[in-house]
Amino acid sequence: MVRSATVGAGVGAGAGALTGLVTGRGVLHGAVVGAGAGAGVGVIRSSQIMRRHPILKNAATGGVAGLGLGLAAGGHGTGFAGAGVGSAIGLGYGLYRYLK
Repeated sequence: MVRSATVGAGVGAGAGALTGLVTGRGVLHGAVVGAGAGAGVGVIRSSQIMRRHPILKNAATGGVAGLGLGLAAGGHGTGFAGAGVGSAIGLGYGLYRYLK
């Protein structure tokens, strides 16, 4: 789980830095927020409990990823909107993939 969180933090830091650069919020700000969100995604994806609930795992992953990108791009309102959109996309993907 620590390895997954570390890899997720690295990927999230890169995505957050790019998002912060594009939106003008700052590369370091985006990298820090992205690292936190990426670590959260890594923990969710490697959790034994979430492996038993794949639809919920996809919804939670989408929510945390959307929250991280939203916070890196803007303020709290953008972060919560991103979390909602990410959760909806993750839930839709999980339902499509596992309820065929």
